[in-house]
Amino acid sequence: MKKLADLRDFLIAHPIGIDPANLLTFAEKGSVQHHFDPDDPSFATRYDANVILVDFTGDFNGLIFIILSWLEDHEPHMKPEAISYHIDIQDHKRADVSLLIPLSEDILVSPVADGHEITSLPEPNIHKIGMPDGLVLPIPDPDDPTDPPPPGGVLIDDDTVSQTSVYSSHKTESRLSETIGDPAVNLVVLFDNLISQGNG
Repeated sequence: MKKLADLRDFLIAHPIGIDPANLLTFAEKGSVQHHFDPDDPSFATRYDANVILVDFTGDFNGLIFIILSWLEDHEPHMKPEAISYHIDIQDHKRADVSLLIPLSEDILVSPVADGHEITSLPEPNIHKIGMPDGLVLPIPDPDDPTDPPPPGGVLIDDDTVSQTSVYSSHKTESRLSETIGDPAVNLVVLFDNLISQGNG
């Protein structure tokens, strides 16, 4: 339960001021995913982290914010509505707060000379993976019917924005209507052309 331990340490170290004696953490509804592949003994664990703060006197919204900041690095693929909570108000200053946070851990099992090495893998965060510097995507030629644009257009810089916007808003839709003959597409083209004329 490395993630649960890391989350506990993160909350205790944060300046929001959580007393370690008042912080309880449990793993509930745990499950193990394993494919029984003899060539790959690795597995994954899934569980609900139950985080309980007794006599919490801080700001609840601030607590949620710092937990979300931790989850951004450690559980970036979590569903937006995944966290649930229960609050028992003690008085006008204190409350008992219980949060259920679904966590997952991928466990890598690697053979070594004297057995197996078991490692809890870090979570890859696609939101923080940078694109290569100087990446240039091709701009389609609006006069070449064999060179269709990417879906929705790709905006790289000001010149590309101008070319792509004109191409995707007029040329692309017109070509689709001529090729497919779909009345719905023709309606889109007509509406789009009216907007283009109005903006002109």
